[in-house]
Amino acid sequence: MPNKLFIGEGEGFLPRSYGAGEVEVLHNENPRLADPTSAQWEEFWGMGDVNRDGVIDLKDTDLIAEANGSREGDANWNPELDLDHDGKVDIFDLAIAVRNFGLNIWDYFGIAREPDYLPLLLAGGVFAVVLVGLFLFK
Repeated sequence: MPNKLFIGEGEGFLPRSYGAGEVEVLHNENPRLADPTSAQWEEFWGMGDVNRDGVIDLKDTDLIAEANGSREGDANWNPELDLDHDGKVDIFDLAIAVRNFGLNIWDYFGIAREPDYLPLLLAGGVFAVVLVGLFLFK
């Protein structure tokens, strides 16, 4: 029986060298999930993910907008919001986040992640309620 090598988005491995016909190559249906590296998080933060949740969205642009005009020493100053590192939070920092709006760290760096099942669960729940309603109110 040939040894199996999984390939796909995850990494495959063989414990030793094999000759022709000794290895069966299979597609990996469940690629190894990975976490972004700290360098990837830093780069993505600089693109506008100021709350570091992995998505550049309204939460990030709102944080930047609330600190607009702030500098070191101001009550609303946050250096994490100064994306262009010019010592102040302004429209240029907001423009960086807006330019990258909608990106997520996993797709941007091509990293596999666990799927988000919440929309499916909600859709399934709504479907079940509709079915029960149709059954009860025939």
